[in-house]
Amino acid sequence: GINVLTHCNTGSLATAGYGTALGCIRALSEMNLLHHAYCTETRPYNQGSRLTAYELVYEKLPATLIVDSAVSYLMAKGEVDAVVVGADRVANNGDTANKIGTYQLALAAKHHNIPFFVAAPVTTLDKAAPTGQDIVIEERAHEEVTHSKQGKGERVA
Repeated sequence: GINVLTHCNTGSLATAGYGTALGCIRALSEMNLLHHAYCTETRPYNQGSRLTAYELVYEKLPATLIVDSAVSYLMAKGEVDAVVVGADRVANNGDTANKIGTYQLALAAKHHNIPFFVAAPVTTLDKAAPTGQDIVIEERAHEEVTHSKQGKGERVA
């Protein structure tokens, strides 16, 4: 079977119906091709640990939640056969923008010769963005990582 890694949440909780990247993992399972799914915590809001891990458990798929910083180690051990992620936006030339951390996953996958796929609906295509350089990247408040409760609690760093 195939060991697949995903990042953030791209299942039915985040998309309509079947899901995008998590939909690909579901499809592998339905075809009896999935050996194991790895999902990252996806800091700072932990969409991976709060949503993706929940969906994988709910679907009874073989899965492990890992910390974002463990991805390269897992790849180096040969535990990842493919990476599939979603996209927040896709430029006209095919460049994609997704949650923070996706770029480093792509670099690690390239380094380890692991196929990297983006699963996205046509609604993410941004015709106003010729290339990825034209996609405005959201910069979030530092409190999301320096304060507890996703930036709403007491300062911890």
